[in-house]
Amino acid sequence: MALRVTDVQGVQVYLAQKGSDVSSITAVEAAISGAKQVDCLQALGDISATRSTTDYFCMSSDEVAFSLGSVAYSDQTIEVLFDAQDVGGKKDLMDAFENKERRQLIIELNDKPNDNTGSSPTYITYEVGISAQSITLEKDGAVKVTSTLKPTKPIIYRAVAA
Repeated sequence: MALRVTDVQGVQVYLAQKGSDVSSITAVEAAISGAKQVDCLQALGDISATRSTTDYFCMSSDEVAFSLGSVAYSDQTIEVLFDAQDVGGKKDLMDAFENKERRQLIIELNDKPNDNTGSSPTYITYEVGISAQSITLEKDGAVKVTSTLKPTKPIIYRAVAA
């Protein structure tokens, strides 16, 4: 059996309003219809989590026990090409930062099994706050905007074939 690979090329990112219904694939697709697409992504950082642990060392021996604690979600960076004329997702990223607003981030992978009705790609969605923003101007390069996202727990809806 051939190994299946989901390419990053073709991934779409959308920003919907905080509180958008993302409770099912159908709801996510409805949220996308009213969301703003973030065009021309250059990078979309890792979606990662870390669970805290506490170690307990025994004084009477070298035995160690540990407990698993709460989960913290790591900051994520999203980098886009600057476009002063953009009124969609790029502008929304900058506005959300300036106005201290949160957004529902929706990532649509390019793994839709087929074009049949009811078929859908994998969606990853979570609420984010934008905690930092920078504009990069480097010699011989394009102007880029990098936003640091502070995410909540991701919800993943896997691709469905119909």
